[in-house]
This record gives sequence, C-alpha cells and structure tokens, in this order.
Amino acid sequence: MKKTLILLLALVLCLSLCACGGNDDEAFNTSREAFTKITKAYAMLNEYSQDIYTAWYLGVHNPGGFDGYKGYDYQKYNRKEFDGFCDKMNIDRTYIEESVVKLSNAETFNTGSWYALGDLYNGSFYSAWVSVIAEAYAYSGKEEGISSLLNDSKLIIKALGEEHSDYEHYPVLKEYFTNALEYFDFCQNPEGSLEQVEELFKDFQDVERECFYDLNYVFEDSSSEAES
Repeated sequence: MKKTLILLLALVLCLSLCACGGNDDEAFNTSREAFTKITKAYAMLNEYSQDIYTAWYLGVHNPGGFDGYKGYDYQKYNRKEFDGFCDKMNIDRTYIEESVVKLSNAETFNTGSWYALGDLYNGSFYSAWVSVIAEAYAYSGKEEGISSLLNDSKLIIKALGEEHSDYEHYPVLKEYFTNALEYFDFCQNPEGSLEQVEELFKDFQDVERECFYDLNYVFEDSSSEAES
C-alpha cells in the first residue's frame, strides 16, 4: 500500500513538473515571437526617424527661397538640391518623387514642384519636407509594415499577459513594445522644435537599446532572424 502511494505521488509530481515545463516553454516561445517582431519594427522605425530628422534639419537650414540665388540656374539648383535630399534618405527616390507629385497636386514630378512645396506650406520648408517623407513611407508600404508588426506584437503580448503575466521577462518585453508604439506614433505626428525632436528620438532609442540588450540575452537565437 505504501509503495502504491509513493508511486502515485511520484507520478503526480512528475506530471506537475511536466506541466510547469510546458508553461515555461510556451511563455518563452510566445515572448520570443513578440521580441522578434518588435525588433524588426524598431529597425524600420530607426530609419523612419532618421529620415524625419534629416528632412526637418534640411528644411530648417534651407537657404530661404529663390531671392538668395539670383543669377543661378534655378532648375539646375533645384535638381541638385533634390538629388542631395534623396541621397540622404533611407527610402527609395521613386517614393519621394511620387509623394511630391501628390502633395503638390502636380501631374508629374519636376524639381519646380519640389521647391514650390515650401509655398504651399506657408514658407515652411521643414514642414513640407517632413510631410514628403511621411507620405513616402506611407506610399512605399513601410509605414504599414511597421504597423502590422506592432499590431501582431500587441496581440501576442496581450495573450502573454493573460496566460503568463508572471513570466519573468514579461515586464521588459511589455516596455519594449510600449516604447515602440509611442515611437511610431511620434514618427507619424512629429511636433516641437528640431532640438526637441532630436532629444525625443534619442530617448526612444535609449529605451529600445536597454530593453533589447536585456531581452536579446534571453532570446539571442531570434536576434539574427530579426536582423535578416
């Protein structure tokens, strides 16, 4: 009788341990999936924010219109300026051109329409050129790509919170996601001065970096997938 009880207790303990192990594996795999998606979103967000900042900077430091370039070939100057603008961006020139066409209500792209955007935005070149970048990211599908990754991550993290909220890495993963969501929202609706924008982007990236290092140590197998 005693041997039977001991065997039954051993069996119950074994099943309990297996169940716990299964829960741990499930929490780990679910968390790693979210981590991979969020990390991919951050890679795109960092390019997005860099392009917004660069467009803002170039707009603020723009010479200020044609009056300062009397005697210059305006068409040649505009083309050179536009080429330089596109070279500094992480997004393909074609999408930038299409964005200029849409925002300027032109039929086809030309550098005159590009420069005339400043007038459409009441002389604010930084507003015009940031709008061009935002439109280019929407037109290219990159904005939708970020949104899709974050929406998928949201569902995964919600499920994780409902079933494994006590998982030790859940709080950092949630912070990693929340920061990405706020980062994306600001990229879509940037406001403030150039210096404030630069500082806020830095804050987002600092949190990103700190969370990534904490989580990548745990989910290092997925980091190579996220970067590919």
